[in-house]
Amino acid sequence: MNKPDFTKFKRDENGLLPNVEYVFKENGYVDWRAMVSEKFLGVKKDKQDTVKKKYGDLDALDLRIVDDQYLFVLLGGIKELAQIRGIRSVKQKIDFASDRKAVATCEIEFIGNYETNSESLIFSDSAAASDQNVHKDFCSFLESIAANRAFTRCVRNALSINIVGKDELSSTGTSSEDLNVTPDREGFDVNTMLKEKCSKKSISFEKMKENVIANYSDKMSGEKPVEEWNDWSDIPNKDCFFIADKLNKK
Repeated sequence: MNKPDFTKFKRDENGLLPNVEYVFKENGYVDWRAMVSEKFLGVKKDKQDTVKKKYGDLDALDLRIVDDQYLFVLLGGIKELAQIRGIRSVKQKIDFASDRKAVATCEIEFIGNYETNSESLIFSDSAAASDQNVHKDFCSFLESIAANRAFTRCVRNALSINIVGKDELSSTGTSSEDLNVTPDREGFDVNTMLKEKCSKKSISFEKMKENVIANYSDKMSGEKPVEEWNDWSDIPNKDCFFIADKLNKK
């Protein structure tokens, strides 16, 4: 059996692989979005008519030129990019699990490269899966789906990829209405989700914070004290999910 050419997997002094054709931005950083292989891209079902009108026949369309907001990326594409970027470790944990909902956190340590002055890059993100945003046939696998979503979101945000992962899309077809957020706008994040959910209910940041302090301080994750929240972006992901869940029940 022929042995592979292992030199292809030895990174150069910049932390890049010699057998990969990288795409670079004008500022010199890697354009990871442009490096997503077309075979891992797809057009969102509810955007297909819009894309067809704007770009033409879908069957002959190069999806790499389509605006991010119309697309999703498959998990395989996220894994491929993570391998190319280089990973030192992946840590995943289930923060919460019940028969109706699961929340997972993924922490990835990327190897250093020229973009980080050869220093490791540690990034983490959280995601949830519930019987409200997962197809009923897969509700027995909420923990696994939440873990996949957390991994996808972690890689996407670390590499500045604004195409939402297919794993992050609701299988019910009502994600925008259920979450009161447009997940295909500049990449979905839980802080924006909570902000827009509160806005729809005419709940200001200050009012939300006061309610949390009065009723749920002991339920918060403790990653950042509620008293130190000065803006929506200060709220830890796990606490965003908790508050959003309370709002859903109301």
